[in-house]
Amino acid sequence: MAEKKTKLDMYLVIKTALEENEGNPELIGFVDKEIDMIRARAERNKERREKKYQEDPIYEAVLELISDKITPAHEFTDMVNEYLAKKGYAEEATKSKVVARLNRAIDGGLAEKTDIVVDGTKVKGYALLGAVDAIARREAAKKAAAEA
Repeated sequence: MAEKKTKLDMYLVIKTALEENEGNPELIGFVDKEIDMIRARAERNKERREKKYQEDPIYEAVLELISDKITPAHEFTDMVNEYLAKKGYAEEATKSKVVARLNRAIDGGLAEKTDIVVDGTKVKGYALLGAVDAIARREAAKKAAAEA
């Protein structure tokens, strides 16, 4: 499958074609301006992303607290808030903020989520990557031993 062409790629092709054919200088100037704007926007977005992830106490707490025990999101939120209070952060973590950081850990290959039942309600549980499979294997072995 062919690689997807970006807007920047297309403008660079247009600029090359115009320069090779001695095209309209105004048109070349327009294409140069568009290329500069695309590059500037990409740089601003990169800086914004880096700044956003540089100092995130909630994400730091999530990484510190996640374990091989499957934990529901609401319990994880309480744990994160206790951690933040101990560290002296004034910010309080909401469940949605904690779940967003947990999903970032999942995307980064550090954690995984699964459906669990808590008090008769199906909720999402989070654990270190590989823990869910290990727990399922352990429970299957216990069940097999009990049946034998």
